[in-house]
Amino acid sequence: MADDEATATMQRDGIDVLVDLKGHTAGSRSRLMNAPVAPVHVAWLGFPGSSVGVDCDYVIGDRFVLPDGASPHYHEKFCRMPESYQPNDPWTRTVPGPAARRAFGLPTDRFVFSAFNSQRKNAPEGIGLWARVLVANPEAVLWLMVDGTHARNATADFLRRAGVRSDQFIFAPKMPYASHLARVPAADIGLDSFPYNGHTTTSDMLWAGLPVVTRKGTNFASRVSESLLNAIGLPELVAEDADAFVALCSALVSDRERVARLRQTIADNRFIAPLFDAERFCRHLEWGYRHMVERARAGLPPEHFDVPALAPRTAPFRAS
Repeated sequence: MADDEATATMQRDGIDVLVDLKGHTAGSRSRLMNAPVAPVHVAWLGFPGSSVGVDCDYVIGDRFVLPDGASPHYHEKFCRMPESYQPNDPWTRTVPGPAARRAFGLPTDRFVFSAFNSQRKNAPEGIGLWARVLVANPEAVLWLMVDGTHARNATADFLRRAGVRSDQFIFAPKMPYASHLARVPAADIGLDSFPYNGHTTTSDMLWAGLPVVTRKGTNFASRVSESLLNAIGLPELVAEDADAFVALCSALVSDRERVARLRQTIADNRFIAPLFDAERFCRHLEWGYRHMVERARAGLPPEHFDVPALAPRTAPFRAS
């Protein structure tokens, strides 16, 4: 539908909440939010920040991506989920088993870091962090997803100029989703991108059993992995700054038993912790929507609020 037709249709249907999933991204329909379509307009999930010029009453996040100090930078009011703002599917994908390194051209006798975010997130600041880790740990290698000759040459040149040896990085191609997940366990530790974190990618790595080290940033997009790691029970993998990131990665290289414990934590928590608990997430989101609508019906303006957490689960929500 054209925008005018879509607006008229939604107004006629009398919806209570209109959710903008994309913000300022290509092909989005965010301009619809600037008409009085519904009593409550909400931004969620697809755009990690405030969308200037898009009329939303609330933005859905959590205490990690939307800390109290962020509120002056948003015209939207905060609806903060109690554990993480990101929903995940625990039902229609399998958990990968062990992956043979030789099948991917990886050394069997070295520590393998991986970086599987979209290559457009490979900013100089983030790659520079990875380079520092590799220089500090010459026995380690980085397995990173970069496609295309030009992009690979540019990335290799950047790493070499930062002091990384050519035998310390191995390029991985893009693959279909199931095949991609199946290769993830071949790595020892995942390295997050910075300043734009992995979002879906970080949760995919955790689903596949791979611990991910992240650096805490100063805005929504750079604190998503912090949210996800806390929701799976691994807050110790969130480094406060660049030096702490390098130190943490170096400590993991020299402590295989610790790496094994981290992987076991993921296995133990996958079907009981909040990150992949879709039903729990749904109930929290429903509470948030109801609260927004009740305020609107009472004639009250939007205001910041935190969704109360359900009681922790005492048994897994599905069998492993």
